[in-house]
Amino acid sequence: MDFIFPGSTHSRYLHSIGVLHISKLFHRYTDLLNDQEDYKLLTTIGLIHDLGHGPFSHVTELIQHNLLGTYICHEEWLLRILKENSEIRKIIVDEYGEYFLEKIMFVINDNGNNKIKLLYSSQVDIDRLDYLLRDNYYSGIKNGTFDIIAIINNMRFFKKNKKIMIYFKEDNVYDLVEFFYARFSNYSNITGSYKAVSIRGMFIIFFKNIIKEQKDNSYLPSKYFCMLINGNTISLEEYLMTNDSSVMNFLMNFSGKELESIAKDIINTNLYPCFEIKGLTENLNLLLDEYMVGNNMMATYKRDFIGYDSKKSEIYIKSSSNEMIELSQYSQHMKILSELQNKIYVVIKPSNVNEVLYELKNKGFNLIKRL
Repeated sequence: MDFIFPGSTHSRYLHSIGVLHISKLFHRYTDLLNDQEDYKLLTTIGLIHDLGHGPFSHVTELIQHNLLGTYICHEEWLLRILKENSEIRKIIVDEYGEYFLEKIMFVINDNGNNKIKLLYSSQVDIDRLDYLLRDNYYSGIKNGTFDIIAIINNMRFFKKNKKIMIYFKEDNVYDLVEFFYARFSNYSNITGSYKAVSIRGMFIIFFKNIIKEQKDNSYLPSKYFCMLINGNTISLEEYLMTNDSSVMNFLMNFSGKELESIAKDIINTNLYPCFEIKGLTENLNLLLDEYMVGNNMMATYKRDFIGYDSKKSEIYIKSSSNEMIELSQYSQHMKILSELQNKIYVVIKPSNVNEVLYELKNKGFNLIKRL
């Protein structure tokens, strides 16, 4: 993020400490974690939840998707760390026991329904509560704040059709609107901004060409990274050697004609043109995926849902008459946010813009230049 926002130098380590702190706030301000094991479970998951990320966070997954059409989720690597990494495993087992470690992996791996899972992974979870405030503050986004204590203090659970759901009282609707507008602001102005999309696309274009040209790389961390993004099997030890520093070192010391110029553009933040695809049908989406994998001078990026996903139906408002009403049905603001659409972007190397645009338009794509 500090490529685009120089003040955003906070790390995933600091974020993880923040998520741990928020987990403790749920214990301090609510009775949701009265059970001591639930408290230990949420705080431990909060601290370790991002251990599985590759270099530059989700960029690793984006590069894999552009190369292969699929990717390995960072949570899969987190589970491998908990299973295979003797140091992390020993700390948890020595402190809480083998059964507790198994319970952590169950919560992370399970798509089931329980309150710890919702606190750890939902639309109002401990992860989002931290990174939205943190990212918005360090990036200077003025309308990205919300009352975190009000949200924590008033979150409750109830069962609907045997599933556990989150609810708030009517008095807290404005707190939720603030939270989701902060999320919208973050995705629109920071993580999903045209500049952020461009720099991610440049990473993708560089490594697509590295893989295509099969550059011999004796620097092991970046060699393992190239193996990883190309779908080759690497060990957990090799995966853990790949990090932001190893990839940046590879870029800064790279030499080799055209690829060297892309590496320098990344380091110097010479951003590439970014186009939004409008009116993408299912058939065009499949065609785009096929074209994306085969073209090394472009990258695609899908900006995820930037509002509120009412289809998950996991957040409700308890009315004065004790009726449970789904959030977007209760609030017009939330209804508007729930109707926002995902966006698809294409980033193209400047010298290839005319060629790629010509091919995409001939295939039926409607592109609007955004950067």
